[in-house]
Amino acid sequence: MSTQARPSREWRLRAERDVRDVRDVRDVRVDAGHEPGARDERRPAPARLISVVVPVFNEADVLATTHERLTAVLETLPFAFEILYVNDGSTDASAQLLDALAARDPRARVIHFARNFGHQVAITAGIDAAKGDAVVVIDADLQDPPDLIPDLVAKWLEGYDVVLARRAIRFGETWFKRLTAAAFYRVLNRLTDVEIPVDVGTFA
Repeated sequence: MSTQARPSREWRLRAERDVRDVRDVRDVRVDAGHEPGARDERRPAPARLISVVVPVFNEADVLATTHERLTAVLETLPFAFEILYVNDGSTDASAQLLDALAARDPRARVIHFARNFGHQVAITAGIDAAKGDAVVVIDADLQDPPDLIPDLVAKWLEGYDVVLARRAIRFGETWFKRLTAAAFYRVLNRLTDVEIPVDVGTFA
């Protein structure tokens, strides 16, 4: 299922339900004198936490801007949040800048790798360490727009297990890059039994 993301015409969202485990996630409690679905005033709903995982490799030039953009967007949501930066063995000043960010902002946490293990390993480590009810993954270089995070969260609140941001228009890329990217996804889908959505990265 795809819906047009309103904040930017360059992106659209894809939301998927896990068909292997279809459940109603609402907590229906039946007590004497309470109808199913009625709100139990004695038990307020627990606060939800959104985790944002940001893999980092030599991004010292943009980290301050990235943190500012992320916090500005996340503060518009009615949820608490944490930003988990995973320093994937950066050789520039990223480690020191991340430690300084975490010291100033208690909502920021940092994982430091002893060496570079790769982008996907950094994402996996971040997801494993995340404490949130939902996890958003976004790269540190701001090529993925943080302004779309509220749309991702909105789809999650509708009951979707996985929400993906798909690039609808590739600006600033050569015809060769666009051709090879399209070919990559189609070849990959022929080699696996799992459908890999075309033009979808790690922004999800």
